[in-house]
Amino acid sequence: MNDSKENFIKLNAVRGWLLDVYPIGPDEVAVWIIAENGQRVRLVDKYAQKVYVCADSASLNRLAEKLTGDHAVASWRFVKKQPDFMNAAKRRVLEISVNDYGKAFSFARDVLKLNGFRVYNVDVPVAQTYLYDKDVFPLAYLMAVDSGKRVYYDLLDSVESVDYRTPPLRSTWLRINVKKEGVLNKL
Repeated sequence: MNDSKENFIKLNAVRGWLLDVYPIGPDEVAVWIIAENGQRVRLVDKYAQKVYVCADSASLNRLAEKLTGDHAVASWRFVKKQPDFMNAAKRRVLEISVNDYGKAFSFARDVLKLNGFRVYNVDVPVAQTYLYDKDVFPLAYLMAVDSGKRVYYDLLDSVESVDYRTPPLRSTWLRINVKKEGVLNKL
């Protein structure tokens, strides 16, 4: 009976407002929630940033073959996306999940050297892509469920709402006194 208990995943849920998101490792982000009771809760979510590559179908197929075994790539798949916001047509693109946020630029640069490819999403900050991928927004009222490695969200709010509850925020003051010592060099 003890073995069966070890197979269960303990889920921790918190209802509140999404306060902050930022990367803390090569494939993790920290998520701060202000709970309904005012408590600040920090969750850690495993997250791989997605980069999108657009090209003709044959070039995308060749690139996909090269990605197998690439240490920078967590996974890849073909998806239909609107790569150009000026054109509403969706195209078949390659969605590549990068293992390490810090290597996304060099990965994109290597793809661009192959010629004929366009790369998207590589210049969007990790926190912003996380919010897009999870379909949540700053100060959203939500239920966050932490499974230990992943965080799942149930949005209890709407980005279009004009009448919304606000989190119990606190304020603080910071006073800095600067003491001049020694000679300052002029540039």
